[in-house]
Amino acid sequence: MVCHIMKFKATELQVLQIAANAVNASNPGDPHSMGWLHYSEKVFTPEDIKFTSRGVSLDYVGGRMVKLTIRTTETPEVFYIRNDLDIEYQSWVTKYPTVQSLIESVKGTEIINDET
Repeated sequence: MVCHIMKFKATELQVLQIAANAVNASNPGDPHSMGWLHYSEKVFTPEDIKFTSRGVSLDYVGGRMVKLTIRTTETPEVFYIRNDLDIEYQSWVTKYPTVQSLIESVKGTEIINDET
């Protein structure tokens, strides 16, 4: 499997907003899944997302299957994200069908490159 990486420029707050946008766009599980049991209609904000020295890593949030990891790089305000999506895992792709569209959902971000 080839893993594509997309690098982009953003502030920490912009990264947190990208993550919040992904959570808010994620669908709850169907009525037979654990996500459905834990689903919350909460609208997430950047303050609800945890940023660490490595970036942001989200799996299930509020019963929503997000599966999003945004990593820091050695260059300040440059981050990378895997650019291989699967609607079975990242339910936010129904609103943001590409990683680029998710990144660009926050004004002021800039795609640097898309590389393998």
